[in-house]
Amino acid sequence: MPQASAPKTKHIPLRRCVVCRESKAQTELIRFFQNEQSWQLDKKGKSGGRGAWLCQKESCHQEKSLRRFFRQDAARIKEELEQYLLKTRATSQESRARRIRVATGGMNV
Repeated sequence: MPQASAPKTKHIPLRRCVVCRESKAQTELIRFFQNEQSWQLDKKGKSGGRGAWLCQKESCHQEKSLRRFFRQDAARIKEELEQYLLKTRATSQESRARRIRVATGGMNV
């Protein structure tokens, strides 16, 4: 008689931040990919090419820290990263407000 196995846990892919070298879940990191010319922000997370991952910590977003890995692209990467984080924070605040409106039946709280 076969034994009942323990329930399977879902595999969580881990990636390492290129600046602080901490391993984190892939969903917590921001991906960059390298094309022929330079490094680009991978907004979809599906682009081909060599990938590099950055965590959400402020210290990892400083130009001096980025220069260690991205070299001459560090200033441009920092600028792209700031713009991307501003957009994602604004989007997450809007979706949070929308969820609150739905949960409260459309009433302003």
